[in-house]
Amino acid sequence: MMRKFVILPLILLVFTLAGCDKFKGNQIPENTPLPTENPAEVLASPVPSPTEKPLPPKDDLGDLTKALIAKTGIPEGEIDVTLSSGVQGNYAKGLVGTKGEETGGGYFLAYKTSGKWIIAYDGQATPDCKDVEVPGFPKAMVPECMQSGNVVTR
Repeated sequence: MMRKFVILPLILLVFTLAGCDKFKGNQIPENTPLPTENPAEVLASPVPSPTEKPLPPKDDLGDLTKALIAKTGIPEGEIDVTLSSGVQGNYAKGLVGTKGEETGGGYFLAYKTSGKWIIAYDGQATPDCKDVEVPGFPKAMVPECMQSGNVVTR
C-alpha cells in the first residue's frame, strides 16, 4: 500500500516535467522585438472609454437647441437639451425639457439636411415609423417604432 503512495506522485512528476518540456519551444526569445509599434507609445496613447459619448461640435448643439426651441416653444433661457446618443453623422438623439421642472421632458430625434437640423420627433412615447424611416435613422439609434398602433422592431 505504501508503494502506491510513492509511485503515484513519481508518475505525476514525470508527466508534469514532460509536459513542461513540450512547451519550451513556444517561448519568445528574450531579445525578440514586439510585433507592434514602440511599446512606450502604445502605453502613452489615450484610449477612449467605451462609456464616453462623443461630444458634438458646438454649432451642432446650438443649432439643435434652436430647432428644439422652434418645435417645442420652450424659451431659450429655459430649455435644457442633452444629447444622449451624441451626433452620429446627420442624426441626433437626446433629451429635451424645461430647466428646473421636476416632471422632466421627453426625448427627441433629429436629422440634418442641407446643413439644417430638423426635429423628426419629440415626446415620451415610441415614435411613428414614418417619422424615423423616411429620414433613415439608424436602427441602433431607433430600434422600435409604432405602426398602425403596434410596436415594430426595425
